[in-house]
Amino acid sequence: MFYIINCGKRKAEKTIDRLLEIAGLELTVAVGKDAELKQQVLEQTRGERGRVEVLGWTNQMPQLMRSHHLIISKAGGATVQESIAARCPMIVNQVIPGQEEGNARLLEQLNLGAIADDSKAIHATVERALAHNAKLWQEWRKNLEKISMPDAAFRIAALVLESVNETPHPINGSTLRSRISEQKKRIDPAHNSRMLLCDFHIHSDYSDGVLAVPELVDLYGRLGFDCICITDYLADPRRVMGKLARLTNLTLSPDQLNEYFDVIERERKRAWRRYNMLVLTGIEFNKDGLTKKSSAHLLGIDLKAPIDPALDLPQTIQEIHLQCCMTVASHPHIMKSEWGKNTLYLWHNQDLFVPMIDAWEIANRNNIFTPIGLKHLPFIANSDFHKPKHIYSWKTLLHCEKDPLAIKQCVRENKEVAITLFRKEQNEFASQRAFKEQEENFFAIPAMPLRLAN
Repeated sequence: MFYIINCGKRKAEKTIDRLLEIAGLELTVAVGKDAELKQQVLEQTRGERGRVEVLGWTNQMPQLMRSHHLIISKAGGATVQESIAARCPMIVNQVIPGQEEGNARLLEQLNLGAIADDSKAIHATVERALAHNAKLWQEWRKNLEKISMPDAAFRIAALVLESVNETPHPINGSTLRSRISEQKKRIDPAHNSRMLLCDFHIHSDYSDGVLAVPELVDLYGRLGFDCICITDYLADPRRVMGKLARLTNLTLSPDQLNEYFDVIERERKRAWRRYNMLVLTGIEFNKDGLTKKSSAHLLGIDLKAPIDPALDLPQTIQEIHLQCCMTVASHPHIMKSEWGKNTLYLWHNQDLFVPMIDAWEIANRNNIFTPIGLKHLPFIANSDFHKPKHIYSWKTLLHCEKDPLAIKQCVRENKEVAITLFRKEQNEFASQRAFKEQEENFFAIPAMPLRLAN
């Protein structure tokens, strides 16, 4: 049973208690970003941990719907349509007047589920659905199978391609992806470029970014990037930010890590098929102290498994290297063009960390840290992406094979590495003043101590 709590939070406690009265029922409860509600549900179900799983915010809804027998939620359009696509019968516990009335009528008219507006009715409906060897539930499921079209997007794509090419072809997901990829390669010279356009510092809505991982993949893929790394915050639980993590939803929580790795792995495969783009899994380890000199942010690039956020920085670096992954000091110097707390601990402790760290950010969004170059430290440039406009910022260019191992080796050796401003075309700027500022930044590039091929 999958219970999604969105509206009707005051009824949730009674509903959960009623559901747990049903023998043998296993319950997953999703509470979204409401950390207080999550804590309340955890306390309420403390004695039922073997039967109950409590989730905070998650973007695994399609997988959760496919893996459960029943969904309980309000009659929101997206939820109803997703439940139909997943062929999972739905019990509607709230109908907001307007569009949701039509959604609820659809479920009733096609006999795909039921409406039950309080905890007692929900309990009775679930028992009725499961009675007599789940006869009613099986009826709902058969009706869903008749109308569900989980491949609707591929059908639409097939119609579009047929109208363009005027040649029929099978409605097959892998075939469509292959054809779209081939067409993209023919018209997009970025795929044949010898230099790899990379961004290794990107935040999704798993921390304080505004885009979900799939949206990030599509944004960067359509713009012709060769390699990106998703690096959401993971805070040290011993520090203030780590203690506030469960309340603020600005960082990954430990119970999200497995899901985070799974989602990026799934998107990695899709990005390669659709855009010929590498997607790496990363984490920005947040070690914020009370002052800028006691604060550090460290990127772990191309991680294969979660790492304990409570480890000290040298231990964290060691664990990253044991996974054959790359460490990067993020915004290690003073940022002038962006609001935010400076993180200078790594910079002020160079004697300890220079031998351990693979690269240092020489540019972060619109900041350039000249001292990194003057120290002859290995460098890369990143956007520190949080929202779409941040993509127009400093990026890294690597001259190497499009392969994670080759990319990491290129960065470590810091040969044939350059930085570049990724900007909109001149006619897309809102004003001549904006373009002039961009032009001034461009002509500042030769002053940077870049190390290219000898």
